[in-house]
Amino acid sequence: MVALRWDDIDFEDQLVTVRQGKGGKERIAAIADMTDYTIQSLYALWEAQAGEYDHVFPTMTAGYNPGFYVDEAMNAETIVRVVGGSGKRIGIERLSAHDLRRTHITLALNNGARLHDMQAQAGHANAAATLLYARPADAKPRRLQIAF
Repeated sequence: MVALRWDDIDFEDQLVTVRQGKGGKERIAAIADMTDYTIQSLYALWEAQAGEYDHVFPTMTAGYNPGFYVDEAMNAETIVRVVGGSGKRIGIERLSAHDLRRTHITLALNNGARLHDMQAQAGHANAAATLLYARPADAKPRRLQIAF
């Protein structure tokens, strides 16, 4: 996501081209449901950039009134601070981008996504790696589902 460019987002087909994914792999990732809110948020970000930036998340200035600085991808350290700070603001003490990736995979699998599809989405070479990300669903609802 750090290197995501506006040209990488296909709003019509709800696809994102990941050009510099894990292991340097390129892949196309599907967005399960790009809601109107998501689209509006992305357009608001694009408008705030006044069409001057190719990167969706360009380098920004820090401080009380942050702003866009230069059309270069944010570095990983900045992403750690942004995601971690966002987590704290909503009451999650420790949140990382990797937590979001793991949550996405877990929720998708728990809601019926095929393992093969999630493997491709995550860019994993084998399904075993994808399963390492998945966290088990809450036991109580699972118990009710399998009760007979």
